[in-house]
Amino acid sequence: GDVMFLRARAAFQKGELKEAEDLVRELIKRDSGGLRLHHACVLLQAEILSASGRQLEAHDALIGFLDVAVDGDFQHEAFTLLQRVREDLPEDKRAVLPAEVFAWIAQVTRPEHQGNALFLAADWLADRGRRVEATGLFEALLVGHPGHRMESEAMRRVMEIHGAQGH
Repeated sequence: GDVMFLRARAAFQKGELKEAEDLVRELIKRDSGGLRLHHACVLLQAEILSASGRQLEAHDALIGFLDVAVDGDFQHEAFTLLQRVREDLPEDKRAVLPAEVFAWIAQVTRPEHQGNALFLAADWLADRGRRVEATGLFEALLVGHPGHRMESEAMRRVMEIHGAQGH
């Protein structure tokens, strides 16, 4: 499984998207490499879909993954990739934040997940010019999740918003 994954990653990096997608699809179908390999495959598949111009498929795959994934290894990478994929969605799709994000914000038993969802929602609000609401969510992340991986980026965004408002 690991060797096949490395072959898929190499094919992706060389721009051989069809071969990479076939290898990843086969690995996911086999489901014999353990949970960590499966999660790595799902993320690589989303990267391949995005690189192939299939942002909606990549978006839906990442939402599905994050909805069931436990806090851990690939969550930060999945949220980062989701944010990148969302930037390339058509405006009508970007204009709506998936309902799952609101559910993740409410999941106090999954602090890493909740923090990432707060950042995603705050970033979305800021991009829509809703600065006061965005600041509130960024600050909720900073107060409620000290030491979170997105802490410095959230702090930067809050300072950027306050600066833009002349504070």
